[in-house]
This record gives sequence, structure tokens and C-alpha cells, in this order.
Amino acid sequence: MNHLTTIFPEYFPSIRTFQKMSRSDVVFILDDRPLRSGGKMNRMSIKTSAGKHYLTVPVYIPLHKKPIIRNLSIDSTRFWRKKHSKSLLVNYRNAPYFEHYWPVIETIFLRDYSDYMELFYESISVILSILNMNPRFVTGSGFHPAGSREEQILGILKKESCRSYLIEAGSEAYFDGSVLEENGYSCVKVPDSRLEYPQQFLGFESNLSVLDLVMNLGPESKYYLMKN
Repeated sequence: MNHLTTIFPEYFPSIRTFQKMSRSDVVFILDDRPLRSGGKMNRMSIKTSAGKHYLTVPVYIPLHKKPIIRNLSIDSTRFWRKKHSKSLLVNYRNAPYFEHYWPVIETIFLRDYSDYMELFYESISVILSILNMNPRFVTGSGFHPAGSREEQILGILKKESCRSYLIEAGSEAYFDGSVLEENGYSCVKVPDSRLEYPQQFLGFESNLSVLDLVMNLGPESKYYLMKN
């Protein structure tokens, strides 16, 4: 049975996003949606000695208009790459797998980006390679399903020959999985894993960027993602 999931193009995506991706054959990237106000799509969460901390990629937001994600441009006048690279170095240099993975991760911060989606693909490709994952990507900008959320997912399932849709547990408020079941497809709820794993500094922070998981668990990260 082929599994489908949908994700927003997050900057170094969260562990929750990778939990869905680790179980999926096809990943539908929602790049055709408006950027949500106050959203965290262009923010990576890491662990510091003070707890959870966000690293934000500065993007241009037109006045009185919500930009479409695939059209997002990065504000290259802000020195975010140096700041993010330094923050990762300071907070993860003592992590078990830092020296192993940092050389390839650091290359992302040595490039100048103007297009947000290019940065997204670079960041996610590095992690997929580390985790030995190879899902097939489909984009909203390349396929325009119509109708309600449920009807759109039905259209994607049919087009991609998938039989089940993976969605976060607790999604009942905005997605009716029974619509899929009535049409012969299954809707699988992926629970939000709060299983603890070794992290830097005291305490435990859940659902950080998948970078935190990789730096601390290395090759075991994929097994952690599949535990639930």
C-alpha cells in the first residue's frame, strides 16, 4: 500500500514533519498556499542552554498581501546565514554526531539564496540523505486539485495511486477522514511522539528541528521517527 502525506515547505523541518515523511511513499508539498501570518514555516527550532530557540529566515512580505509560498524571496541584506551557522556550531558542537554531519550541513550556509524554495529543498535534501530516505515529491504548484480539503486529498490519492493518507493526530478539527474512507481510502493518524532522546543541555524539548535529532542520534534517528 502506497502512503501519501502533505507538508508545508519548512526550513529544516520539524521532527513531527519527518515522522509523517518517514512512513510515506509520496510527499505532497503545499507550496501553492499563502504564507500564514505568525506561522513557523521559515523558522527552525533548536535546543540551547536556555531551552527552545528559533532561527528565522527573513523573507519579503508585501504590504497588505499574503504571498504564495512558492514565490517567497529571501531578504539577503540580513546576515541570517552567519547567525544560523554560528548558533548551530555553538549549541551542537558537543553533540555525538556533530563532527560527522556538520561539514555537509555547513555548506548550506555558505551559499547565498534569493529563493526560499531553493533553500527548503537544499535543507531537506541533506537530511533525507543522512536518513537514507527517498520519498517522491509532488508539489501543489505542479498539480492543482480542486474542491474541499478532503476532495483535494482524494484527487491526489487517485493521481498518485496511493491508498492511504497520513495526517497528524488531532486533525479532526480541520480534516474529515471519513470522507476518504467512504471512497475506499484509509486515513491514518500519526501520533505526536514525545519519546525522549538524549539532547544537549538539561531538560527535554519535543518537536525541535530534525537537525536536533540527527545531531544527537545519528543513524538511529530513522528508527526513532518510526517508533510510533
